[in-house]
Amino acid sequence: MMRLISWVRRPFLVLHRMCRRPSDKALLFGTSYASPAISGLPRGKAHQGREPGVALKLMTLGTRLELLYSWLQRQRITTQDLFDLHNAVQVVQVSGIFKPTGAWKREPNGTDAVTSDGDQVFIEYAKVPDVPLLMGEWLEKWNQLTQATLSLDEGIEAYATLHIGFVHIHPFWDGNGRLARLLSNLPLLRSGHLPLIISRLHRKEYIDLLTEHHLGMGQLSKSVGFWPDTSLDRPFADFCHQEYRETIALFKKASLHQEGRDQRTGDSPVSSD
Repeated sequence: MMRLISWVRRPFLVLHRMCRRPSDKALLFGTSYASPAISGLPRGKAHQGREPGVALKLMTLGTRLELLYSWLQRQRITTQDLFDLHNAVQVVQVSGIFKPTGAWKREPNGTDAVTSDGDQVFIEYAKVPDVPLLMGEWLEKWNQLTQATLSLDEGIEAYATLHIGFVHIHPFWDGNGRLARLLSNLPLLRSGHLPLIISRLHRKEYIDLLTEHHLGMGQLSKSVGFWPDTSLDRPFADFCHQEYRETIALFKKASLHQEGRDQRTGDSPVSSD
């Protein structure tokens, strides 16, 4: 837990003072912890080449915070909004026709995985031509869940549904795990709950559950649709409920840390006029 707090300490403390309401601080907590906390890909692939300075981290974190906060004020988001967020989470911009930033993937993608029996397999995500239709279904579900007022349990279930669906499609060439963790938190935040943070300490369990879901569901396509068998979501949803309980403890620890620092330095939160 201390490693998590240390990793985001400086960006969190700087941006914390910009927050005017408790909901702002919850959103900041979610964007700073949930985005790069763990990788959805094995062997650290999602972190290769990403060791920018603190200033760059603050800039990209601030951009994500601004985008997501604006979404909380709106009724619906569009495909272009997803493209804008993809731009914001890509700390290192890679140019290339087959590695577009702010656009759907243009070539097939997948990952090696290990089954519960120890067998090596290759998981292929949704085919390129099927992504716009599948993501249209996903986005409609996101807008529906974000507009609803959800209880805490309903919010966690919504998080699990949106998260596992997004990573199963894998619509971008990179950054899918970070986007899934950010986007799936918006229904929780919109309903007044803390965001759900998946700890990097539970990274293996997280990846194993996603792998088993992928293997059980098979490749998504236009013919099978976005949610062909929702019963397969249950193990991941149970995991998310477990992680939320730990999130509450982590948020309290981070808040106490910030309050103690404010008292030592004489800083006070910015009040809204």
